[in-house]
Amino acid sequence: MQIIMKTPRTVAGLLAAAMFLVLGAAGVATAAPIVAGDDYLVDSSGRMTITIFGPGGFTEVVKLTQPPGAATIHRDAQVGTTIDTEIVSLDLVGTSVHVGPIATRVGAANGVVEGPSVGVVINVVQDEDDPGYPFGDPSSFESGLSSFDVLFEIDFAGGTLYNKIPHTLGPLLITELPPLRYDYFCPLAFPLFMDIGVLGDHSDDGEAVGEASALHHTPEPATLGLLALGGMGALLRRRKSKA
Repeated sequence: MQIIMKTPRTVAGLLAAAMFLVLGAAGVATAAPIVAGDDYLVDSSGRMTITIFGPGGFTEVVKLTQPPGAATIHRDAQVGTTIDTEIVSLDLVGTSVHVGPIATRVGAANGVVEGPSVGVVINVVQDEDDPGYPFGDPSSFESGLSSFDVLFEIDFAGGTLYNKIPHTLGPLLITELPPLRYDYFCPLAFPLFMDIGVLGDHSDDGEAVGEASALHHTPEPATLGLLALGGMGALLRRRKSKA
């Protein structure tokens, strides 16, 4: 019996066989979907134009700042190239020259009756060179289009104003999670209603008493950096440097 052993007969064949074995053994790094987690924002700022109708009405741009404490932005795990998000709680305060101190609240978990302020990041791209790329760490996020549909309440001495139609902030191209110092903006005007319900459930409001427009929100890092908690534990998020 004659046994014939078939082997590569050229140097190129040998090299190809060797590369196949190496790649097969080592494997090729692939991206894992970005994990779910909560981002905590400190020192956010914003502003909105408030118009009140009728006798004694006014139009005013009110500047807003975040009081001590952290705002919470939740993100679901990435599915395909999409990450669903939600503003769980966010407080911004300011002073109107017409009605005095005001406090703006966002997030169903923050007591907003109309419901949650949900968002989405689409067209998500991950950085293959980031160490967290194979593990779905948020640091591997490279870019995406982010937007939020915001429902809010404005507390002041005379009662509570709120919107029924969400203000859509964005879409905005972002290059990090969480997006810091990005100005989320909605130029459109939406009606404001006065909460006159005894139980504060917005059930017996009448006509719109005013409108809000030119709504801005700019997330800011804390003085010593932003502490973000993700699915991989507590990590100090670094801002990416672009060469």
